[in-house]
Amino acid sequence: MPFPSLSVLSLLLPAPKPPPSPPKPTLLSLPPELQHLIIASLPFTATILLRQTCRLYFHLLPPLDSLPALLAAEATQGAADLNLWACALCLRLRRGGRFADRMRRGEWGREVGMRRGRFCVECGVRGRDGDGGVGFNRGEGWTVYGVVFGDGGEGR
Repeated sequence: MPFPSLSVLSLLLPAPKPPPSPPKPTLLSLPPELQHLIIASLPFTATILLRQTCRLYFHLLPPLDSLPALLAAEATQGAADLNLWACALCLRLRRGGRFADRMRRGEWGREVGMRRGRFCVECGVRGRDGDGGVGFNRGEGWTVYGVVFGDGGEGR
């Protein structure tokens, strides 16, 4: 009985497996010094997202839980591009539509000192109910992007 040709054998035998590819490098696989340099150069929005990716970064990266940290984040170009503003009462970055027009302009704007006292509409309304917030006064209203809300006419 003649031996089968090589081409017939290649059909009968399984194809050889390619050698395993080396693992792809990740941020966690880099030395801590390089991780620190990379993270330090990220914009704040990327840092917030990176903090949510794993427990290590959640505990290593500082949260935005203080007013100075929020105001520093608000001053970045990323916050301006996303229209994010800091509320001094609930300590959150919120979209501009959550603030009365007056809180986003003039003395309360991004570049001036009164921004440490800026608060969102939600905190302003809650404060009126007597839970210790600053609040809007009875009879006052506020405007958001030119639309009047509340009891009165002039925005706060």
